Amino acid sequence: MGRYIVKLPDIGEGTTEAEIVKWHVSPGQEIREEDPLVDVMTDKATVEIPAPIAGTVVAIEGQIGEKRPVGSQLVTLDVAGAGNEADGARPAARSTKSAAKTRISTTPHRTEREWRCGGHSPLPHRGRGC
Repeated sequence: MGRYIVKLPDIGEGTTEAEIVKWHVSPGQEIREEDPLVDVMTDKATVEIPAPIAGTVVAIEGQIGEKRPVGSQLVTLDVAGAGNEADGARPAARSTKSAAKTRISTTPHRTEREWRCGGHSPLPHRGRGC
């Protein structure tokens, strides 16, 4: 058995940290690939981080409400095979299937002008607003 470290991924759009909102797993729990591990929230979205591999949860890092930097350790798993912890190895890239399962809920961030113009992004109209 090997150890697999799940780290907080770069969720995108310049995000450098995320707040832990809800844990879906606890130490000792058996999980399957793509089972939800943790919900994290940035200033733009709440994202459910799925398990990239099946295994047993050894440890979770961070408390609800704690902000964690991108790349920080979230979950340690015991997995069949070598895992990704030995020799500073990088985790295998998530499959497209797994990436598609990441759930993101966002509220559109509109500018004041977009709100005035019915939600669309208007082209400049020489002082006419919309």
